Amino acid sequence: MPYVILDDLLYLFAHNRMSLADCWRIACHRHADVDAEQMRAYTKRFGTLFVQSQWKREQLPVAMKVLDLDLDPKTGFRFPVTQSIQDELDELAAAEL
Repeated sequence: MPYVILDDLLYLFAHNRMSLADCWRIACHRHADVDAEQMRAYTKRFGTLFVQSQWKREQLPVAMKVLDLDLDPKTGFRFPVTQSIQDELDELAAAEL
């Protein structure tokens, strides 16, 4: 997906703690040039890869926070490695604009 969409989804999901369905709705409005179903596919892929990569963030050493968005599970965004995102993906699949 384009980086501008990826950045938007990351900010909405991790910083604003929005559901994937709400992220998709907002992204559809912000990026009206992208088809809604393509945006749904982007959002699903983002959510899946983000959650699958959580274990990598668990391995990071504690570091100085520079940005407003903090993905460090010890000091910022926390998504348990064992938590499933399937409920979020199901809600996204059924979401309407």
